[in-house]
Amino acid sequence: MRKVVRHFIEDFQKFLRNPQEIVDGPQNGAFHSWMVVLTINFAFAALVIIPLALLIDQHVLPLKGGPLPAKMPLWFLVIVILVMVPVVEELLFRYPLKFARNRVLKIAVYGSSVLFALVHMSNYDNHEVLFYLFAPVIVGSQLVGGFLMAYLRLKHGLRWSILMHAVFNAVIIVPVTLSIHGATVIDSHSPQYSLVVTQYAFSEQPEHIRIFRQEAGIDTVHVRQANLQRIVDLIGTPGAWYVDDALVDIDFKATSPIPPDSLISLLGQQFRMIPQTIPNVLPSEPRQ
Repeated sequence: MRKVVRHFIEDFQKFLRNPQEIVDGPQNGAFHSWMVVLTINFAFAALVIIPLALLIDQHVLPLKGGPLPAKMPLWFLVIVILVMVPVVEELLFRYPLKFARNRVLKIAVYGSSVLFALVHMSNYDNHEVLFYLFAPVIVGSQLVGGFLMAYLRLKHGLRWSILMHAVFNAVIIVPVTLSIHGATVIDSHSPQYSLVVTQYAFSEQPEHIRIFRQEAGIDTVHVRQANLQRIVDLIGTPGAWYVDDALVDIDFKATSPIPPDSLISLLGQQFRMIPQTIPNVLPSEPRQ
């Protein structure tokens, strides 16, 4: 195995210098190359990119990733992640590489890999300057993965890059999706109130929000698959809080009305709530 890894490292360096040598070189050992490439991609994501992204998220800039907007059953979403996305993205980004030659091929490999990473920036709703400065880290896994899958495509064929893409999604994306979707993240009860919050990875039904107020407090909230930021804006002052982007059900019932900020604090047991500076505006009419 050590010999295979050493051979791959030498071959990949050659590929980065001149992809044409890979196209015209020997094409044997496809499975071993695929295993090495897959292992390297997982190791790089787990040991480098994910820890750095978490540090950025916690200490530099909250990364505003969110649930999928599409309404679909879970089984179909899994098929999309494991089959449709790998096939479509490999056809778009890697399939044309075989038809380029010489200097054009090198430009195509580098261009398609960078574009593949940039496309995945759309997974986030950030538009801050810092987000774009840290983009090479945030989408670093896709950037490195783009070069590795380009190598597999040119060295051994498109089916190997599709297979790597599918397995990476199966190991990373599907478990995260399944762990989030339909999970009860807050189940809090006291003599004064009860609060149950369920989180979803994607929408399965139309949004439904009902908030009941008495005087200056809230006594009942009934939400079905709505965006948490929208809910917090409706409960408190719009724009006063930045909230982790999440799709949730909320069932809240209080024996007597509680202040909006107290309810937001209860939601803060699970979700990040960051106070925002908002401009002074004329007071609006109270919402019913």
